[in-house]
Amino acid sequence: MKLIYHPKQSTFKDLFKKYGLNPSDETTLFLLPDVSVVQEIEDCYSGEGVWGKNLLTFYELSDFVNEASPNLKKKRISRTQALSVTRKAAESVSENLEVFGEFSQNRDFLNATASIVSKLKQSKVSMGEFVGSAKRIKARGLRKKLSDIGLVYEKYEALVAEKGFLDDADSVRVVSEELSREGLAPFFPSAKRLVIFGFSDFTLCELDVIKSLSSAVSETFFFLSDFGDLDEYRNCLLGRFSEASVAYEEDFAMTEQTPATETQREFGEFRDSHDEIEYVSRTIKKLILDEERKASDFKVLVRSAQKRGRSIVNIFEKNGVAVDLRNSGTLAGSAYGRLAGDILRLKSGNFHRNDLIALLSNPLFVLYLKEPDLSRRCINLIKETSSADKKYRTVSGIVGWKRILEHIAEQDPQLSEVARDIGLALDSVSSKFGRRSFAAMTSDLRKIFSELGVSESSALLIEKNKTTRECFDEFFSFLRELSFSYDEFDFRVSDSGEYLLFLDEFMGERTVPYKTPCDADSQRVSVIDFSAARGINPGFLFLVGLSDTSFPSALPLDPVLKLREKVEINRALKKRVFDEEGFHYEKEKHLFSTLSASASEKVFFSHFRYDQRSREINPSDFLEEMGISPAPQSSESEVSPELGEIFSREDALLHCFLPSGAGNGDPEIVEVLSQYYGSDIVGHISGGISAERKRLEPEGDYTDFEGVLRNAPSPPDTFSPTKLETYGTCPFMYFSREILKLGMVKDPEEQKASQLDLGSLAHAILKELMETVFAEGSDLPQASRIFDVYEKLRKKYETKPGFFSHLPKSVAEMEKRRFFDFILPNFISDEIQRIGKDEFIPRFFEKNVKFRIANAEISGKIDRVDVHGDSEENAAVIDYKIGGLSDRKYFDFKNLQLPLYLRALLEEGVTPSRGSYLSIGKPGDSVLSKDLSLNEAVSIAEYYVENIKKGFFPPYVGKKEENQETHSLKMSKNRPCSYCDYVDLCRVKDGAVRKTGHSQG
Repeated sequence: MKLIYHPKQSTFKDLFKKYGLNPSDETTLFLLPDVSVVQEIEDCYSGEGVWGKNLLTFYELSDFVNEASPNLKKKRISRTQALSVTRKAAESVSENLEVFGEFSQNRDFLNATASIVSKLKQSKVSMGEFVGSAKRIKARGLRKKLSDIGLVYEKYEALVAEKGFLDDADSVRVVSEELSREGLAPFFPSAKRLVIFGFSDFTLCELDVIKSLSSAVSETFFFLSDFGDLDEYRNCLLGRFSEASVAYEEDFAMTEQTPATETQREFGEFRDSHDEIEYVSRTIKKLILDEERKASDFKVLVRSAQKRGRSIVNIFEKNGVAVDLRNSGTLAGSAYGRLAGDILRLKSGNFHRNDLIALLSNPLFVLYLKEPDLSRRCINLIKETSSADKKYRTVSGIVGWKRILEHIAEQDPQLSEVARDIGLALDSVSSKFGRRSFAAMTSDLRKIFSELGVSESSALLIEKNKTTRECFDEFFSFLRELSFSYDEFDFRVSDSGEYLLFLDEFMGERTVPYKTPCDADSQRVSVIDFSAARGINPGFLFLVGLSDTSFPSALPLDPVLKLREKVEINRALKKRVFDEEGFHYEKEKHLFSTLSASASEKVFFSHFRYDQRSREINPSDFLEEMGISPAPQSSESEVSPELGEIFSREDALLHCFLPSGAGNGDPEIVEVLSQYYGSDIVGHISGGISAERKRLEPEGDYTDFEGVLRNAPSPPDTFSPTKLETYGTCPFMYFSREILKLGMVKDPEEQKASQLDLGSLAHAILKELMETVFAEGSDLPQASRIFDVYEKLRKKYETKPGFFSHLPKSVAEMEKRRFFDFILPNFISDEIQRIGKDEFIPRFFEKNVKFRIANAEISGKIDRVDVHGDSEENAAVIDYKIGGLSDRKYFDFKNLQLPLYLRALLEEGVTPSRGSYLSIGKPGDSVLSKDLSLNEAVSIAEYYVENIKKGFFPPYVGKKEENQETHSLKMSKNRPCSYCDYVDLCRVKDGAVRKTGHSQG
């Protein structure tokens, strides 16, 4: 067998032409790595009558041989089905597993073990050989792991043999055996030549097939892209040939030839992924319009396209470019997967409002309701009724929704039929998914799909380009597989929520093509995952998202075997079963360099700097190694799409609002926006955008958007310690809460009492309790007396409106029980015991205090003041907190309450002794200090008041340094911003350095 090395620039068209190969020739078999390469060749040679059966992948070849051979009656099983067999195998041997016994039904363990078993089989490692290799391993823990995996492997093989199944490894193996026994004649009688193209690696089972195919034809063309200086990759790949006993000779003649033309390159760097795809889609559209290119001239390559698929589709569709995400969508994201998820979330969430509305909005459910206009009206009424009418706001459970549907039918008789159909569907969901096994729940899901008429509705969705026939076939094939797999290999699931977790995982593994609608005469731009793109040859290629985590990609994490353990196993077996870091790195580099040279005209490389959480992302090291860098640009701008033609209002707004967009003063943009919004609004938009761009600059002066005011409002003369703590935590938080008077927006769907309400209630009860029991004398009262008083207070406050009355009755009862039966009694019991051992006795409750500092008055209310048993002039301050105290200290730049309260008592002639925070929700959790720091706290308070009066409110959560308003200050979002009520208003993201306190915005 001759290995023909070719330059990375050589495409399959170049190679086929040079060696006189044609995919329309029935005498030539083409073995290709992936369906995407098959599609690429079919598209290229579509006018020449490609004979489809001679363009093969290993998967298609095994299916073809399996179906055509009279000796093979076994059933090919998918990875999902193989996983069900692995689960059954692990369950059968769980009692004998030393390391993984308790994890035998854990999803992560099963996924990892199924993958390990598959790799062992593809590397032709038997169970005995695998377990035997443990003798050559020193680490005792790893030997035990091998023993456990070996037991599962042995049982798995027994089950597969018993049922007559073919998994991925077996299906390739039997092809080799059948070809060795029968030759090619029964399957491909005309075949005389074999072409192998586009592969990056092979398993031993695959090389056995290649050896059998090659021996059955007169001529083999085995094309490999030049390895360059990637010696480890080349040695590993050729070592695999030696392992498989494949004889070969190498032909380097083509690599010595100089390419006729050099592919053009362009590199762009963008702020985020949205900007990047926006640029790509607009560039493609511009080339299609201005240079009359066809959509098929373009390919967009993305790492993990499944994760970015929906975003890519939306941006391309908005810009009027149709896309074909070849095998980049998943069943989980399809209309069918979303319907299954909506149904199961509705059931597992006890028919929560948001889950119901999601189901009602599902396109397949809308088609089930038949009358689109009436259905839309009914759905809108359900949304309005359940959000506007207080009676229905917290509805959950099937009974509540049936009540709303009856109410809607009474209001509008035209909607009675639609309301009835919705009610029937809800009854069906309510009555199913009660049997706690995977097979039973799958059966229930299939029944609901049948009742909703999903098969019939699919024809309409396909007609409207909302789904595809391939997606429909794949989903229902998937459901049949689940029924087959888990009928024989059933297992228990606790509820519909756990079933959904399994289902989502399985659906996420099944890829389906996704195509956006386009005219009959139009074409689509292909979006492909990097890993499936070998062999492509477009005119223009876009490699996007080139970060150091996408190239090279990370080796997948394995919860069963660590990377170093896999290396040890490879050495013990003397085979490359698992990829190691060096080989993986060079394989990724080879893929990158090959793709970089695969366009016939131009390659666009791009990278974005920040992810969705505003974390900085580094560009791929491969870019620098290949000498690819961004074009020189001014420090104030990033790569941005050319303005070109303004197509719509959305286009105009895009150019206004994107940080990398065109200037908002462009006459074309002003004209488009004025048509929709009027010239006055355009003026406001223009001013706002200018200010926002100023705010987004990474360095510069403060702007009004950052809480630094030109003219600060007249500040009050009195401040509470709590408000000063807010300023110390974050000045912008103080600005939002105290200057703008913005309150927290409560979630109407939240079905529990708020921490603020519980804190107020606890403070009120504790005040009355302590006043009552400690007013009877200074001695510690009896526990029975304390709890008698508590029970009276409980009856008084339990029915008080405002704390629990807004909750559904069942939820309110549960919250009351938790608060009155556990939280408060536990705290009171713990606190009485603590007081009994202390020198201080509670004396004053919710005591009002105030005193003067240099520039303001400090005023507040102390929860409790305890006095010393021997001298009432010595006092301690107690402050209650309803939650935990992990973020609390006695004193620092954002904890001022205790020292300021103690300073107030000092002003009254009392001797301050100590200050303490006590947690009501976590009895025993406390913060106490006798190091009073009174003067230091007053100094910080004066500094905060000074800045408040200046109008200095930057979103800065660090320690406040003296004169910070005149120094450079780096503002960045981190804790406690994650929990701030004003995080959306503030929007400090990546870290901005500001140099002066004077507003320039």
